[in-house]
Amino acid sequence: MRGLSPEFLAALKPGGILSPITEMVQKDIDLIMEIRDDYIDIYYKGGRIFELKYQKNEYSVDFDIEYAKNHTKLPEVKEKLNANKIATQGDAEKWVDNIRFFKGIMDYHASISRKETYEKNIQQLIVQENNLIRSSKSTDYFIIDFEYQCTAVDTRFDLVGLFWDRKFRKKPKGCRLAIIEVKYGDKSLDDDENGLAAHIVKTKKFLEDKDRVKAFKEEMISIFRQKRELGILNIENPHEVPIEALEGTIELLIIIAGHNPGSSILKKEIDKVKKLKLKMDDVLFATSSFTGYALFKENVKPFEGFTLLDNTEDD
Repeated sequence: MRGLSPEFLAALKPGGILSPITEMVQKDIDLIMEIRDDYIDIYYKGGRIFELKYQKNEYSVDFDIEYAKNHTKLPEVKEKLNANKIATQGDAEKWVDNIRFFKGIMDYHASISRKETYEKNIQQLIVQENNLIRSSKSTDYFIIDFEYQCTAVDTRFDLVGLFWDRKFRKKPKGCRLAIIEVKYGDKSLDDDENGLAAHIVKTKKFLEDKDRVKAFKEEMISIFRQKRELGILNIENPHEVPIEALEGTIELLIIIAGHNPGSSILKKEIDKVKKLKLKMDDVLFATSSFTGYALFKENVKPFEGFTLLDNTEDD
């Protein structure tokens, strides 16, 4: 079950050994911190820039050296990683100073990599718009988790969101979870393993197990609470209203970006889903009347009745 131990959480709070790293994340909008199973991942532009773990009575930072394999500064990367232990606030401050260096490594990798990273960038933009940039009264969703690995059904949830109506922030009402699937570009829609229909089937399978759903809800409530304690969610809530339970079913919210309205791929994929004859009242599409990734309840549409403009062409 994901979540941080009391000791790890305390180390990240003001006065703790790791507090400079928390302060870095609070100030730098290009960074997001994700809570794992007693360790944390920090992401930059959709890629994991740091993994921070507690092992053998000390904290350590890890960086995926694959980002630097074609960089002239690879020896410097290895040198920094050889001194990756954190035992004092001073050690943590050194890693805060290193952040610009590692950002540069990741930017260089992105500039030469042929692998598309747009989808992951968009995922992080969704986190930024709903958790960081706007005040908590501006949107109806918070993003609790980024890149949730779901071994139970061999898939990954791009994002896990909390619907919390912006009108009821002083007293939680109707709070519920949303598993969020982000698709960028038409090629991502009809992939046999990870396309739209395949992901809906896997998510439905995950939600069939009541005990699994109960544990998942408890896990997300715990992570949301710990993120609030760390001050990495922009919640203007002086009363610190706790969320003790979640209502209703878990929804699947689909966000599609970069779709060509002239393509028939999305229509074909929706027709494929309809043929599966699944119960779809908990599957939703996020739309927008203006450009951006802020999630408002007014722009969330049900799968049933969702229509596309009839201007598609054969692919």
